[in-house]
Amino acid sequence: MGCTSSNTRRTASRLDKVEEAMPASPSMSSSLSDAPVILESPTTSTGYRQMSSKLATPPTMQPTRRRLHRRRRREPHLDHHLTDRLDMLARYLQRASKVDYQEVLYAQTQRAIDDLLDNIHSFFFLYEAEKRPLWRLAQTGRLVHEVESFHRNLDAITARCGLAVVASSGSGSSLPRWRALWRRMRAERLTFFRSYLEDHEAVAVSNSRVREPADQFELLTLLKYDAQKFDTVLTADELELLERTFTFVAGCCNNSMNFTELGMMSLQEWFVAPYERTKQQLKWQRAPVTVKKAPQTMTSGECFKLANTWSRLQYPHVMKLFGACHIGRRRFFVVAEGTPLTRCFGDEGFPLLASIA
Repeated sequence: MGCTSSNTRRTASRLDKVEEAMPASPSMSSSLSDAPVILESPTTSTGYRQMSSKLATPPTMQPTRRRLHRRRRREPHLDHHLTDRLDMLARYLQRASKVDYQEVLYAQTQRAIDDLLDNIHSFFFLYEAEKRPLWRLAQTGRLVHEVESFHRNLDAITARCGLAVVASSGSGSSLPRWRALWRRMRAERLTFFRSYLEDHEAVAVSNSRVREPADQFELLTLLKYDAQKFDTVLTADELELLERTFTFVAGCCNNSMNFTELGMMSLQEWFVAPYERTKQQLKWQRAPVTVKKAPQTMTSGECFKLANTWSRLQYPHVMKLFGACHIGRRRFFVVAEGTPLTRCFGDEGFPLLASIA
């Protein structure tokens, strides 16, 4: 048991470090729920239970004008309620009796927690690395999908341990209680971006960041991609905000985009968003793949045309294309692993591109 105890202590320490590394969130003032949460094991008769150290949310007070101004300028960080749930589970396991858990199950649970923590940290690290607010807004659907996936995984881990999350009144199981807080945090994020678009200073900054046609093209494509791919998980208000932002960015273009670029905004099945690049390093549709950069001399139009034709080629001696990104400054192709892309490039550019030009 000493080994498993050290593992849980290590996980708790990692959770503390992750939370310290993340910027403070304006939503941190609200607890995970309106009432303290208890973790208890329905599989034992010991009656062991761990009380959350969090207090009930105090009555809301009207924030000062300065506080409102700060809130409007800071996007809420949505990882904190995930790490709070992980922290609660890890600390419970750390205090649990050896009689209550088998060594194998305990070790499996510890590995599952570590893996989930790594995935959460990796996702939010990349999301926070994007400093342009409108580009982060264009990941709304992806953000909702990933966070809800993390919560479902955490629900499964909790259930696998023989644990249930119950209200302090003992009224019964309430594992989905995270959904209420999640809805509030999504509403906070929505308020932030609405205020951002209404702020004249922020709009001026955004205008300066989408003056280049390449940036306009990239942002418009990402907004459209997010709304189409994740329409089933987005609320009507979130979809409305994406549409409103699309109109705002299109208004910044001042007719600088030509008909060819507008045509390339019709999303194809092979399209991969720039932020999905790291996800495709190992597997795509259960096939081993590798990500290859497009030649620097290749334009967005050439990349789009090539990917459109290449994706339809199903010949045994033609390297299979699984996906491609034709927007942004780091265009790339997701191809079958094992064939060097240099075989397709050669000294005179891209032979396949030349053949369809």
